[in-house]
Amino acid sequence: MTSTNKLSTADLAKNARIINEAHKEVVAAQQTSLQHAITAGTTLRACKDAIEHGEWTEWLDKNCPDISEETARLYMRLADPKNSDTLEKAAEENGNTVADLSVRGAAKLLSKPQTPEQKAKRDAARLAKVRRAKAAFDDLAKQLEAVAPDELYMALSDAHWNTEQLTKLASLLNAHLAKVAPVTAPPSARPAAAPAAAVHRI
Repeated sequence: MTSTNKLSTADLAKNARIINEAHKEVVAAQQTSLQHAITAGTTLRACKDAIEHGEWTEWLDKNCPDISEETARLYMRLADPKNSDTLEKAAEENGNTVADLSVRGAAKLLSKPQTPEQKAKRDAARLAKVRRAKAAFDDLAKQLEAVAPDELYMALSDAHWNTEQLTKLASLLNAHLAKVAPVTAPPSARPAAAPAAAVHRI
């Protein structure tokens, strides 16, 4: 396979350096992300302890707008001295150090197993979500039965569907049409009918 974008040997070497440096940054970020989260959590805990009860959420929104309350709670949990032994023990069991853990991995190690009641509540919420989605789909299907093709086209235009969405829809519609209606050759592609036999009068 030939490429139309030829790169010189020097360009390829330069790109290899960029790739390797970027990879090192990825690895370094993974190895330092937990430490950064713990630093943020330690500082968040100090601020929360200094702020009047009931004013924490407002302070967090105003001063750390990119950090949600859930993320702040996670950082503070990771920074809690009571959890350091748990993290170290879990990391050692996996042949790692705490520094090797990602933020997500550390959070998973600290999460408590759900009680049967919590699992039942979670499963009920998921089932309810599936049922709501199915009801919405059934409702949409009923509405579409009464919509003319030109009305559907106008609705999609009003919804500002992009080319990718429209192309995907066209592909799905063509696949459906191939199943429900056999493809017939257009008139120009059909073989010409044999000419009628000439009639000779005697």
